[in-house]
Amino acid sequence: MFPRAIFLALMLAASPAFAIECPMAVRFGIMDFELSPYINGSGPNLAYEPGIAVEWATDALRATGCATEIHWLRMPLRRLQTELTRGDIDFVLGGGPTNERLKEWQWPMGSNGLDRSLFFAKIDTSFFALPGTRIWGENRTLPPGTKIGVVRGSTEQTLASGRNWLIEEAPDIGAGFKMLEAGHVQLMLVQDLLDPAEQRLIDSGKLVKLTPPLATVYHYVPASHAFYGRYGEFTRAFWSEICQAARKSRPQDGECHE
Repeated sequence: MFPRAIFLALMLAASPAFAIECPMAVRFGIMDFELSPYINGSGPNLAYEPGIAVEWATDALRATGCATEIHWLRMPLRRLQTELTRGDIDFVLGGGPTNERLKEWQWPMGSNGLDRSLFFAKIDTSFFALPGTRIWGENRTLPPGTKIGVVRGSTEQTLASGRNWLIEEAPDIGAGFKMLEAGHVQLMLVQDLLDPAEQRLIDSGKLVKLTPPLATVYHYVPASHAFYGRYGEFTRAFWSEICQAARKSRPQDGECHE
């Protein structure tokens, strides 16, 4: 296991293609639960094989030509959001846009708002339920009074709240699945990336995923306003490079610029 903060010195000569001001160090916030294959392992430390999102971010920083030191900091979702808003970290590695987040964080912007081409991952968001549940289907409506579990502060909470559905907050997916099993909620809304323990509940038949998915969430690497204010050109170069790194693995996701 790596230590909680990893300091990777990318000792590279600056590329003449980028006349940008390079930061000495960049602080990446990462959620402390597994989102394989993007983020592996859980807790405060990165796994030995940390996941493809970490690899893409490292490659993207190298491609900017900056000799930048990387600090990887894993923490709960709520703390990630608070620290990025305050500028205590510089980027969050993987975040879906919401109306609130679009104001509080800096996103890759194009001439018509958010540059939707610069996502690095897209993940379906689905309902999970006890076997035999028949309250979600192609009509995409729910019976009145259906209670939905969501992870506190997540994009899924925004999706559910925006539809005026009745929600119950959980600190993480595992706790939400326990609420589901105990009958405190009828559905749990999460993105389709589960850690091994959560996936075993599906594989064993204790829980099922309902179709169709509610939505597809596009993930970016938002920056703090403070960091972007000083290193805007570097940040834009990094966003372009991490998109390019992701497309090398998934060219079907399209070009990286609108």
